[in-house]
Amino acid sequence: MTLFVIFKKEGRDPAVLEDIDKPKREADRLKKELYLKSSVLCAAENRFLREEVEKLKNTLKGEEEVFLFRKISGKAKLVAHFTGLPNKETFYALLNLTMLISDITWVGKLQN
Repeated sequence: MTLFVIFKKEGRDPAVLEDIDKPKREADRLKKELYLKSSVLCAAENRFLREEVEKLKNTLKGEEEVFLFRKISGKAKLVAHFTGLPNKETFYALLNLTMLISDITWVGKLQN
């Protein structure tokens, strides 16, 4: 319901009706407009985020494979990062030593 008030302003006819609900209606209109714009922005952002999630999921599908040393053995930095050893030669030497020790231990258990 719109209320009109008659009051005198300088330079205006005292019989002019002023709409006192106009600022409230304008504010309501702006709120609705802002809500619609923010809804559109949120929907767009959600769409882009869903696409990003799908891209990351597809990227991870290839990464779900078993970790194999041969995949990193060509890069010394990766060997050092994942093993703590300076290079693949050191890794293989330590692996061979470990296998040799375990074979000796295993054979020793069979003989006892």
